[in-house]
Amino acid sequence: MTTCWFRPLGDPGEDRDVHPDDLAAVYDSPEAGPESAFRCATATAAVIVFLVGDAHCLVMLRSGGTDEFLVEPGNDDTSVPLSGVRTAVPAGAVVPRRRGLEALQGVDDPERLRAAHSWRAVPCWLHDPLHERLGDVVEALIDRAYAAPPDAPAALLHVKHLMLFHNEAQANGFSPELAEDAALGADHLDLPDLAAVIREIHADEDIDWRRLHERYQACSGPFGDDAGLIRAAVARRFDAFPGEFGADDRMPQP
Repeated sequence: MTTCWFRPLGDPGEDRDVHPDDLAAVYDSPEAGPESAFRCATATAAVIVFLVGDAHCLVMLRSGGTDEFLVEPGNDDTSVPLSGVRTAVPAGAVVPRRRGLEALQGVDDPERLRAAHSWRAVPCWLHDPLHERLGDVVEALIDRAYAAPPDAPAALLHVKHLMLFHNEAQANGFSPELAEDAALGADHLDLPDLAAVIREIHADEDIDWRRLHERYQACSGPFGDDAGLIRAAVARRFDAFPGEFGADDRMPQP
């Protein structure tokens, strides 16, 4: 059985169920504007489509525990607007809008869908060039940060504040009391878009929490890569300034 939902840009309500027979009409409706999202799923696979501008989209196939973008010719990375932020995706993944509807309608036969198009793994922290060399170090740094006392090295405290905020955001919603320290942590790790989203908690008394959470996800680890961009930023900072983290002989080194 195929189930489908549609989320219009800025919709304050819940995701809307769409009958598969009505999918084409909704997909082509004026309500389905840029940055809207569609999802169709079966017991074995899901297709998720993010609309980009008026004529393009991103198509993601989730099957067998992997996420892949549908791609057309083009191998460079580019930046496309997604949920109000800019997320790097392969240029070839920005495809004509009609490809999204084709993929949504083909979710009940994922093998045929995969054979009909080219696909590329969705970028994540595990694919970051620094992961092979610094992945274990980053996890050790995060573990050390959680236990860091107030007089710990500054970078560890920044990581601690940001990851505590991140965990609350993932589990229970945003914690305003943690927000400013977390934003300073994002600043320190050179994640300005993430810092800006966190600071909106203080700047706007009438926040669309669901919308803000989508933007937070896109800045901290898009497409299910939980905190992937944060971990990659920790790796870059440690690679450049290990002394900020109090690196010594007891910490795993690359």
